[in-house]
This record gives sequence, structure tokens and C-alpha cells, in this order.
Amino acid sequence: MFVKNKEGTRAIMPINDFANICGYFYNAAFNNFNIPTPNNGYNCKHPNCDVIEDGYGCCYTFSCPLGWEADDEECNEFGLDYEEGEFIVTEDRDILDKLLE
Repeated sequence: MFVKNKEGTRAIMPINDFANICGYFYNAAFNNFNIPTPNNGYNCKHPNCDVIEDGYGCCYTFSCPLGWEADDEECNEFGLDYEEGEFIVTEDRDILDKLLE
């Protein structure tokens, strides 16, 4: 599920939907020692991922290099109910193009 603005220059969506199309998300649920990885396996391999725990990039709305965490105002603008950490906003052209496919 996603919602684009009228101009098609920005979109908002749940982080789970975003993770499925961004191209950098991966689920490293367990490391080589069968120990759960940080962030419950919500991991990121983007080179600009700045939240690294135990050597694993962590996928969060607040630190995504391809977007930013939606605030209450942005959720209202797109007709969504705000929930902290739930929605991500992006202006990344590659992501927007994938939404049109």
C-alpha cells in the first residue's frame, strides 16, 4: 500500500511495504552462531545505512537513506492515521518509478 502526492514526486507507505521494494532490505534473522540479529532481522545493506549493530545494518524509518519517518502532519496530508515508526516518506526517483510498475 502506498499513497503518492498529486505531483507524483513523493510517496508515503508502511515501512514493511517500502522494505519489499527498496532493494537494500534483507532479513538476517540469525547470524552464523544461530543467535538472533539486531532489530529482529530488519536489516539494511545500503552503503549509507548509519545504524549498525553487531555488524548488521538496521532498517528503520528514522534512519533510512532513501526517505524519512513520516510525522503526524505528513500522515494527515496523505489521509493516514499517524503511528510512530510505521510510515516512511520518500522522494527517491527509483522508488517512485518502482511504484508505477
